[in-house]
Amino acid sequence: MEDYYYLLSAVPKLALDEETYQRIDFDAVFDLIKDNISSTDAEKVQILMYQNDNYNLISAIARHYRKPVPHHMFHFPAFFAQEVMKNYDKNYTLFPDYMYDFVERYQEEFSALSVARLEQLLLDSFYQEVTQHQDAFIRDYFSFEKDLRNIITAINSRKYNVEVDEQLIGEAYVNQQLRRSSASDFGLSQAYPFIEQLHEHIQEQQVPELEHLMDSLLWEHLDNLTRFSYFGSHRLLAYTLQLFMVKKWSWLKPDKGKERLHHLIDQMMEKFELPVL
Repeated sequence: MEDYYYLLSAVPKLALDEETYQRIDFDAVFDLIKDNISSTDAEKVQILMYQNDNYNLISAIARHYRKPVPHHMFHFPAFFAQEVMKNYDKNYTLFPDYMYDFVERYQEEFSALSVARLEQLLLDSFYQEVTQHQDAFIRDYFSFEKDLRNIITAINSRKYNVEVDEQLIGEAYVNQQLRRSSASDFGLSQAYPFIEQLHEHIQEQQVPELEHLMDSLLWEHLDNLTRFSYFGSHRLLAYTLQLFMVKKWSWLKPDKGKERLHHLIDQMMEKFELPVL
């Protein structure tokens, strides 16, 4: 495993707070990381960026077929440029396997499928790939993120009396509990003690608070995964994901985030979809 003592000593400390959002120069810090990592770890950072590429691809498909666009702003950092995504039908051979397979398999159905279904199909392919990745950090992080998404989907579905089966991503023990259990916590609170907090935010339609809680839980999980990896590549990957969260929340400041928050509310209250991480 690579040792990034000097790099991790040079980057600024991060937190999910307003002071951090204002003082961090995201581009400078991210460039520092990209310029000082091994080619192997650069490929892993690329995987971390694919989540934004997923959102950008779905938006490009929606625009192409004149469907409601779920993500109006181009999500950054992304591996593929906006022009590449705009012309995805010509460029999808450049995409990673899971994304290429998604376009190749479903492109004849893009016009008929809803945006919600398209997004679910792509995310299902994405999580299937990353949760089977050879790197333990990537597997563990995205498995937790997927479970978190599914728990929120199940709480939402129960609130609005919507069938949950077809909305869950992947297959796992957690999904079985979310489908079968009638308990308020789905019988999962011992493993996921934050379920009650998620439930409260959803019941009160507190979308920004819910998204902040989600990122806080992911942040804490990253710290737990790298508790004994002080300067290794896993700690660098965790820092990079946390840097992405800081970037997102600097974008969500009141003067920049109105469109974003309106979209989140529309997703949750009308389409019963998950807020984007």
